[in-house]
Amino acid sequence: MENERGELAGIDMRPGESSGTQSVEQGADQQLVSGGAPTLRQQYVEAVSELRDVADSLRAAGADIEQVARALHAERCAVRDAFRALTPSDMLGEIHKRSLRTYGDERGPSLSWLRKQGKSWNQIIDSATRAGVPPVPPLKSGRHKTVRA
Repeated sequence: MENERGELAGIDMRPGESSGTQSVEQGADQQLVSGGAPTLRQQYVEAVSELRDVADSLRAAGADIEQVARALHAERCAVRDAFRALTPSDMLGEIHKRSLRTYGDERGPSLSWLRKQGKSWNQIIDSATRAGVPPVPPLKSGRHKTVRA
């Protein structure tokens, strides 16, 4: 979810501006295998996880379960699109292939696809706050490959 400075889930998505927050684009250029700036994948996982707060806010405001699920699915898609825009093309191709194989759509599961699979509104909310499987297998060390932008 964006705030007034164009930040998505606490991450400044606008390159070239200094707001005290490191942009995802800058972070992707400075990734380290251990320590230092988080990888693009780690930033993505955190952004998706922060959608729990959106769900809590919507519930507190009186939204019903279907409204929360629809809103969270839309927010999750926005996070996905923002991070895919920063993903190197070779890895993005692999992500698209996997999504196409798994969901029949390179963008990932649609709300209608999830409902056709028998997912409840609560299950859709829960899945919208999880990043899913990493796009590449982990290294022997247990870490995932670092993406260079």
